[in-house]
Amino acid sequence: MKKVCVSILLFMFSLLHAQVFNTAQTLRTGTLTLGLEPVIYDTGNNDAALFIHGGYGISRGLDLGIKLGLGLDDTYFGADLEWLLRGVSPYISVSAGAHMYHDVGIDGTLNITFPLSRQVWLYSGLDMDLVFSEDTGIPLWLPIGLEVGIRKNMTLILEVEAALNDDAYNIFGGGINFYF
Repeated sequence: MKKVCVSILLFMFSLLHAQVFNTAQTLRTGTLTLGLEPVIYDTGNNDAALFIHGGYGISRGLDLGIKLGLGLDDTYFGADLEWLLRGVSPYISVSAGAHMYHDVGIDGTLNITFPLSRQVWLYSGLDMDLVFSEDTGIPLWLPIGLEVGIRKNMTLILEVEAALNDDAYNIFGGGINFYF
């Protein structure tokens, strides 16, 4: 019962993030990752940015992610914790974190991943921010991504985050993840 209550709370909190750029599988303990992801924001100006993603496997089923966004009118910095809820196909995880970009926001993601082969994974879920500003906003996205293993410690990720409400905007990105 305790696990069910914790899972429900994490799910509710997870409905609060942008730029998923990973599958629901968490990093193994001690594993580091570095990712580079150019993105285009469909905000009317078609803004572009480069995101640098980092991650560390804290323990089994738990990892820490950080991201830095450059090329915007202000620097984006965010961090989150991701918990693996289901370790068999389809994989399910939730993440919760925060970011700073003009204003402070709380982030969360529900991620569901389907392995298509040993080297190809399709993921989706819900991605949402709670942005604290003069007009508090709650943008909500539907991420759809594909991660393809191209070498032993390197994957290619292609991702679209479709806006689900007026506070959100479409995001298109793709990049490379390296695992150490």
